[in-house]
Amino acid sequence: MKNIDFTILLMAFVMSIFNTEIFAQGTYANLNVGYAVGMSTQSLQSNSIRNGNSTTHQLVNVSLGQGVNIGGAIGYMFNENIGAELGLSYLFGDKSSSRDASNNHTTDYTLSSRMLRIVPTVVIESGLEKLNPYAKFGLIIGYGSITDEYNDYNNGDITYQMIKSKSGAALGISSALGFMLGLNENMLLFVELNSVNLSYSPERGEVMVASYNGVDLLPSMTTKEKNIDYLDSYTSISGDPSPDSQPEQSLKQKFPYGSIGLNIGLKITLK
Repeated sequence: MKNIDFTILLMAFVMSIFNTEIFAQGTYANLNVGYAVGMSTQSLQSNSIRNGNSTTHQLVNVSLGQGVNIGGAIGYMFNENIGAELGLSYLFGDKSSSRDASNNHTTDYTLSSRMLRIVPTVVIESGLEKLNPYAKFGLIIGYGSITDEYNDYNNGDITYQMIKSKSGAALGISSALGFMLGLNENMLLFVELNSVNLSYSPERGEVMVASYNGVDLLPSMTTKEKNIDYLDSYTSISGDPSPDSQPEQSLKQKFPYGSIGLNIGLKITLK
């Protein structure tokens, strides 16, 4: 709740910049699409391949910030060099996979993410007419979901489970360096290198799909088997498990969303 309240206050502050007296004066809008590769990765998964008496183990480094993003923004330039911008983007994260395999038993794990990101920034432009370099610095507020898939193949039997974890907000830092090229009086093409420093801890998890050899197991699962509360701390009592009518409790985990990527888009002046 505190994160949501902070987000609302921040958005209200940024939007107050665009008051009715100046809104049409130096206002612009932009649309962009891009792709980012993972930075500040974590070793969340590993490959384990067994062959006879030997087993090969290999780390799989993951950043859930890797993938395609699309977005847009509205901004206002106070003068030819300084402005403010409120952006909105959506991340379609790539899938990260690992495998645990031996003879007739193979387990595949897949991790992926989606995230809506609010990005209030300060814009600094050179003010040059033909080729206009610029920089952006600001916050990034994310509301995401993480999908964890488990596929187990054991002597012909197939067990599948998909868990989606979400709720809670992430707060990080966004920055960009780029340049704009004028296409006509009101439209510019821009290319930018964008960096994101962000991590996210979901607060709730839910089993969305559970099956064994194609048979749906969800109807027979208890609340405890289907739902998870991710907490900063909890207490368990030996010999006195929590009731099946309550969600399972587990410690929170921070997932990395750091990335660096290339965005391309159009800026349209509205003055």
